[in-house]
Amino acid sequence: MRARTRAGERHPEPRPAPEHITRGWGLAVSQSVFVLLTTGVALAMWPDRAGRSEAAPPPSPSSREDACARPIFQERMGLFIHWAGPAPGRGTGILFSDGRLAQTIDEFAEAVDVPRVCDEIAALGFDHVVLTDFHGLGTMLHPSEASERWRGPGFASRRDVVGEMIAGLKAREIGAVLFTHPLDGHDFSDEQQERLGWNDPEGDYRRWNDFINEAYAELTDRYGKDLIGMGFDSEFSLSGHEAWRGKLDRLRLRETILSRRPDLPLMALAGPNETCELGMKEIWRPSWFDPWMTRAEDDYDVETWPAYRRGVGIVQGHHWATITPPAGGRARLTAEQMFRYTVLQAGTATEGPGVCWAASPYADGLWEKDVREAFAGLAAHIAPVGESLRDVYASRAYPTPEGSTLAGLRHGVVATRRIDDAVEYLHVLNPPPGRALELPAPADGKRFTAAALLPDATPVDLTQDDTGLRLALRGGQVWRPLNTVIRLQVDPATIASRNLALHRPVLASSSIERDPAWPPRSDWNRIRLVDGQTRVTPAPQEWSTGNAGWSSARLEHDREEHVSVDLGSRLLIGSVRLYPRDDGEHAGHGFPAAVKIQLSLDGHTWTTVAERADCPLPQGPQSFAFAPQRARWVRVLATRLRANPADQGRYSFQLAELEVLAPGR
Repeated sequence: MRARTRAGERHPEPRPAPEHITRGWGLAVSQSVFVLLTTGVALAMWPDRAGRSEAAPPPSPSSREDACARPIFQERMGLFIHWAGPAPGRGTGILFSDGRLAQTIDEFAEAVDVPRVCDEIAALGFDHVVLTDFHGLGTMLHPSEASERWRGPGFASRRDVVGEMIAGLKAREIGAVLFTHPLDGHDFSDEQQERLGWNDPEGDYRRWNDFINEAYAELTDRYGKDLIGMGFDSEFSLSGHEAWRGKLDRLRLRETILSRRPDLPLMALAGPNETCELGMKEIWRPSWFDPWMTRAEDDYDVETWPAYRRGVGIVQGHHWATITPPAGGRARLTAEQMFRYTVLQAGTATEGPGVCWAASPYADGLWEKDVREAFAGLAAHIAPVGESLRDVYASRAYPTPEGSTLAGLRHGVVATRRIDDAVEYLHVLNPPPGRALELPAPADGKRFTAAALLPDATPVDLTQDDTGLRLALRGGQVWRPLNTVIRLQVDPATIASRNLALHRPVLASSSIERDPAWPPRSDWNRIRLVDGQTRVTPAPQEWSTGNAGWSSARLEHDREEHVSVDLGSRLLIGSVRLYPRDDGEHAGHGFPAAVKIQLSLDGHTWTTVAERADCPLPQGPQSFAFAPQRARWVRVLATRLRANPADQGRYSFQLAELEVLAPGR
C-alpha cells in the first residue's frame, strides 16, 4: 500500500518502530485470530446474517472444464505498471512524457499507446505484468457500469485500456495480473464517502461492500478468464486502525470473485488473509526489506537483500507511477544488480511469481531516464540462459531458503527446475575458487545423467554418488562473473511422479491462514498443501514463516473435516498420497483416525473410492490406491480426528502435502 502526500501521489509515510509497524501502512497492531471457513463446493455462496446470498450473482456458467493452469507459480520476472488516473476535480500527479499533468481519466486513457507499450514489454523480456486498474481515487481504466451507478460519471474511462492491455499482452504470450484496491475510500471526497457509505457502520458497512463487490463482479466477469491472477493493495481491515476497521467483508469479496473464476489466484500485500491465499512483498525502498526498517533507504547493495517465498515487487524507477518528467527519473538498480536478484528470487519463490520490477512506462511507451536501458541490459543478461528462468519452479533438489542473500548463499548456488522436472538448472552466482563445484546429494533424490553450460551446451564433468555431486569445468571453460548456469539432465527413473494437484486451488471445511497478530503470517496455508514441499520446515529467519502445510481449525472436540483440490479438468486418477506432519513431537499428529478419499466430476456429488476406518499414527506418507477413474475434484474427508497431546489435546486435520497421481505412478 502506497502512502500519499496528495491525491494519487505515493510516498512512504514515516514508520514507527518495528514492533508496532504494519509492513507498509504505519498503523497500530491488532490482535486477531482468523479461521477461514469454506465449503467443499467450488461455487458455493456465503449467506449473510439474514440468510441472503452475499456474493454478487455470477453469470450463467459455460463449461467448467476450461480451467487455466495457474501459470502464476512459474512466472519469474514481471513488470509492475501503476497507472492511476485523475478523478473529477482531483488529480493524481500522473504525468505524460512531455511533462503535462493528466487532467481527466479519459484524457489519460485515450493517450495510452497500447501496441507500443506491449511491444516494449515484450522486447524487454518480461514474462508477466502487474497492471493497476483502480487505486488512489478509485478511478478505473475500463468502462464500468458499477462505477457509473454508484459514483456517477468521470470515475471510469470510456476506453477499455485494461481490456486492450490484457489482449495485447496475451498476444505476446505475457501473463497479466490486475492490481486493485478494495479499501481506498479514505482517499475519496466527502461527497463520495457519503454516497458509498464509507463512514457508515450501519449493517457492517453494507453500502461500501455492495459497491466493492459489484465492481469486482464486473471486473471478474469481463477479464477473469484472461488473467493469471488478481492483486490487491490495502490492509484488508486487519490492522485494527480506525480508518479501515470493520469496513471490508473479506469472505464476501473472495466468494464474489471465485464464484466467477474458481481457480483465479488472489494475491495481496496483506496476504494471506480470508480473501487471498497468496502474499506479496512490497519494496518501496530497501528499508522495507526484512527485518523491517533495519537498513538504510538508499541501501541498494542487492548482495545483502533477502529472498522471499512469495512474489516481491520492487521500485526500480523514480516511483511506482509516472509522477516526474523523464529527465527527472532514474534507474535505481543496474542491469547486473537486477539480474542477480532476479535469479535469487527465481530459486526461492514457491508461493507465487518471483520478482516484479516496478517502473511504469508513460502513456506513449517512453520511460524515465535510464530505466529502459537498465531493463534492456537485464534482458540481455537473461537471453542466453532464458530457459533456466522461464516456465520454471524453484528447485526441490537444492532449495533456497527464504531469507537467503546473494552474499550468503550456501555453496554459492541457486537452483531452478523445469516444470516437468526433467531438467535442473544450477546458477553458480558465487563461484568456487577452483574449477570444481561440490554439492551435497540432491534433497529430492534426483540422479543426473549429463551436465552442460548454458548457452553453448558445452559439457561439464559430472560425478555423483550417494554423498554428493561434483561438477568440474573443462579446459577453456571459466566461471562467469554474474551467473554461470549449468544444465543438469535428470535420470527419468528418479523423477517423482507428477502431482496433478500441484499449485491447484484448495478448499477446506476450515483452514488456519494467519496467526493472531499483525501483519498476517502463519506456518499454515491452503496453498502449502499443494506446493510440492512434503516435509515440515521451520522458519529460516525470525521474521519469516515456516512451512507446516495445511491445518483445519484446532478445536477441543472431534468432528468431521475435509479438504479438496480442483484439478482444473477431468483427469484419470489412480491414487492419492498424503504426507503427515514430521516435525518432532507433532510427527504423525493431525492425520485422521478415519479417512475417506472421494472424487467428483462436478464438485457437488462425491464418490468414495478408498477409506480406512482405523488409521494408526503414521510414520510416513500414506498412499490410497483405487481403480482408475476420471475426476476433476479430489476430496479427503476426515470422519474421525485424534487428539494431539503436544497441542493441549486439541483435535485438527493437518497434512504437510497432498498428491494426486495418475494410474501406475
